[in-house]
Amino acid sequence: MDQKKYDIVVVGGGGAGLNVAYQLSKFKKYKIAVVDGKSDLLKLSFHTLASFIDIERFDLTRNVVATDITEVVFYSSNEKANIKCKGYIIDKVKLHEELLVLCKKNNVDIFCKEKIEKFDKDEKGNISKIVGKTSTFEAKIFIDATGATGFFSKKFDLQQEKIPVAVGLEYNVKYLGKDSQAHLLIGKVFKSGYGWIFPLNNNRAIIGCGSFNESEIRDMKSNLDEMFEHKLIKGLVQKDNSRLYSGFIPITDPVKDVVFKNVVCVGDSVSQVNPIVGEGYRFVMEAGLIAAPFIDQAIQRDDNSILYGYQKAWNKKYYDTYKGSRILQRLADRTSQSDKNSNTVVRCLKLVPDKYFIKLLKGEVNSYQPILIPYYAKKIIKFPFKLLKGMSSESNKDRLLSK
Repeated sequence: MDQKKYDIVVVGGGGAGLNVAYQLSKFKKYKIAVVDGKSDLLKLSFHTLASFIDIERFDLTRNVVATDITEVVFYSSNEKANIKCKGYIIDKVKLHEELLVLCKKNNVDIFCKEKIEKFDKDEKGNISKIVGKTSTFEAKIFIDATGATGFFSKKFDLQQEKIPVAVGLEYNVKYLGKDSQAHLLIGKVFKSGYGWIFPLNNNRAIIGCGSFNESEIRDMKSNLDEMFEHKLIKGLVQKDNSRLYSGFIPITDPVKDVVFKNVVCVGDSVSQVNPIVGEGYRFVMEAGLIAAPFIDQAIQRDDNSILYGYQKAWNKKYYDTYKGSRILQRLADRTSQSDKNSNTVVRCLKLVPDKYFIKLLKGEVNSYQPILIPYYAKKIIKFPFKLLKGMSSESNKDRLLSK
């Protein structure tokens, strides 16, 4: 078996893995490898995502943008709310292509068809070597970017063994709406709970639906097909093919521990997708930016304890935000099971300032802010507060409603 030696080995060649490898390659002094079991890193299950990502921050070009979004339209069975914003529909294939180019330009070695099956430890308990199909890889630092598989994170109890997921299905279809509008749908009328229409730049769009509930997953395809006949959908898209795309995101509680000795975890391996937003790229790529300087210092000083600085920095920036988003995720799930509640929420959104709803779309909330939407609703319309039971303390609710 071929033996290879590096300073840093990234296990997983998705967006999180390629980005952290590129961020580390900027230091210009490390031998870095990305190892993945797939034969083609550009063969993706989902091809687009809506995002507020700052593409220049990650050295990406406008080429990754399918279209610019200036408005989000939020639908329930009988209500519609228009929210002004500035975001993107991202072409995931082009984003991955650019990350691959950036990695290769900076001499990152990419190994495909190398599914990692086991690893060895040294006398201090650090990972010393991983074993792939044809090669072994030694390194000072290993990075787990294996997604929900959690190759390292599950073995070291950083991530739970069985991860609950939200499952999504999509079609690429003919689009009749405005290129600048993204469409979000919620309610039992949409069967699986929530849906989306993301325009592309060639009179095409992605229409999809998703669910947090295992009981609904088996019927998702038929539910998605039925959406085309809904009165809100007919004027926006026309189904002209049957090719179906699928994917999933973890929906665990926030994970605090993202480092174990000389192993650093990024992305879905430690649930770094914001629970309410759904698009995880902005957050998992941010994790790479945060982690890279700590990895650099740990190698320079030969001190793996420095890696825990990344863990501290990540939690300081995102842990409370993710707790708030997890509350909102549960609230959204319960709300989507009732058209009455969904209609109430969308009516409420018409009255909430755009800037606050945009904060929700961006995932910029803390553990107290989820109460604010029903707070606005309480002032104007009757909101089903029983949905909030168990999601936040009575004292927080009473404090906000007394304002």
